[in-house]
Amino acid sequence: MVLQRSSSGQSAAIAAATGSQWTHTGLVRLVDGTSMVLEAVQPVRLTPLDDWIARGVEGRFAVVRYTEPVWTEPAIARLDELQQRWLGRPYDPHFELGDEALYCSELVWLAYAQAAGVPPTQLRPISDYAVDDPQVRAQMLQRWGAIPLDQLVVAPSDLATAPNMIPVPWRPAGE
Repeated sequence: MVLQRSSSGQSAAIAAATGSQWTHTGLVRLVDGTSMVLEAVQPVRLTPLDDWIARGVEGRFAVVRYTEPVWTEPAIARLDELQQRWLGRPYDPHFELGDEALYCSELVWLAYAQAAGVPPTQLRPISDYAVDDPQVRAQMLQRWGAIPLDQLVVAPSDLATAPNMIPVPWRPAGE
């Protein structure tokens, strides 16, 4: 899994709500020998890893993985099936669970839960985040009209700090 501070319009509110620099996430996939990121943007797509990194703020990113080897051949086959189903689906601006429309951390959470059989972290109610922050509150009210405090979600920061996730050192090719 890769994480970055997105340059999107909602990134500052996500950072304020979660207290984390990580506001966007995706899964690295090897496609015909090229590292790609499966990500939920508009629409869900595969993005070359270098382009994904460059799109983030100051090109900063992190790589984390599950502590145990969960991406077995059967799990990868299930992920391939999910990926084919998800590609082209719309971005979910309301952060609702389900895969008809997806947001970034939901895509990663569902991939681990459905393909590998290991939910990487618990879903949390929106009320667990800093919803009283003025910037967060304004974005939520604009998006929903009322803040759905009991709605369960997962943020990139939740995935990054899950107890079963560990950082992976990364160096650019050629270094």
